[in-house]
Amino acid sequence: MISEEKIKARIEEKLSTKIKNFTSLSGGCISDAYKITMSDGSNYFLKYNPSTSNDMFIKEANGLKELAKTNAIRIPEVLSFDEDCILLNSFQQAAGSKIS
Repeated sequence: MISEEKIKARIEEKLSTKIKNFTSLSGGCISDAYKITMSDGSNYFLKYNPSTSNDMFIKEANGLKELAKTNAIRIPEVLSFDEDCILLNSFQQAAGSKIS
């Protein structure tokens, strides 16, 4: 299993900036999920699972890219993916909006 420090180093290298905050999120049952805030204030979402099949995140990245092409709904941008993780841009729920 890769250490949290190695994950952080991979992200900092990919985004060319330092991580300010790395927060575990609840709700995932297959992969670990994290909100990442960089030193420049930008936020990202990381899903990480070292035990998954080698192509799960590759398939997820390709699926998200295809969904984004439709412009039907807002899809997070895939910034990076590998066999054990996927890194997405993060967007917040609009104030006053409801999720059913």
